[in-house]
Amino acid sequence: MRKSRCPRTGSVLVEFAIIALVLYLLLAAIIEFGRMGYGAQTVQQAADTGARELARIPLPPQTTFAEALADPQVRSRVYDPRYLVVSRADVDAAPTNGSLTTYMADKPVLNRLLSGLFIFDLERDVWRYPGALAMQTNGDMTVLVPLIVSRSAEGHEVIEWHDVVEELRPDPTQEGPFSLLAPTPPNPPGLTGMVALQIHYPFQAATMSSYQPGADPELGRPNVPNRADDGAVTAINSPPGGATLVGEAAADGTPATYSGAFGLGEQQALTIRVRPYRRVITVQAVYRREVFD
Repeated sequence: MRKSRCPRTGSVLVEFAIIALVLYLLLAAIIEFGRMGYGAQTVQQAADTGARELARIPLPPQTTFAEALADPQVRSRVYDPRYLVVSRADVDAAPTNGSLTTYMADKPVLNRLLSGLFIFDLERDVWRYPGALAMQTNGDMTVLVPLIVSRSAEGHEVIEWHDVVEELRPDPTQEGPFSLLAPTPPNPPGLTGMVALQIHYPFQAATMSSYQPGADPELGRPNVPNRADDGAVTAINSPPGGATLVGEAAADGTPATYSGAFGLGEQQALTIRVRPYRRVITVQAVYRREVFD
């Protein structure tokens, strides 16, 4: 008498669930790191183009980098921080068929390149560069980048504020090399009259969370996520230009990748909210100024 085989009802479903989890993790990693690579290439191209174009603007030899960014020629041709935030109403009202790319086509070259990294802020109904949403003293909206200097054992961040576009300086407390009359030191001899431009791009993953590193690198990372708590964030400097932070969580409390007053984002992990995986990509480009006197 033949014995009947043991029933395997549901085994295929269990096997698929195990395989699907691994495939999902691989797919998420491929997408996120691919997006990071795209962002790094985009900001590198933007830095190179922005520095080259800024070097060609006819500015007096003694002009500083800050003065150059405030110059009307630079604002119209190279970079204007106002266009780091674009209202959807403005895009829809323009003859661009609601296309952000078309809307930005006649904007300064650096803004045009950076617009490829814009995210859509549902809470404010704006397209904007990733980071922390802020209000300038003149009432214009812009974006600032919080650089995490350190974290406590609980994952609470200590941050340092930066503009999206800055001058690369040998000594951050001293004048940089843009002006031909810049002091040496801190600038190396002969390295004045240079456009030393750097751009910060805060990449934050939508599908990966931030974890604390282990005490022993050989043991890997323990399962201790960095909790999202904006109330425990400490800033070691004030927002540049006297700007005021206006970012906040979504009205319905839904965590988002760049939500919160500091733009550090939140993710829901079971019963707690954690920070997304985050890296600030900083790129530089240096060009000799074409000085006009």
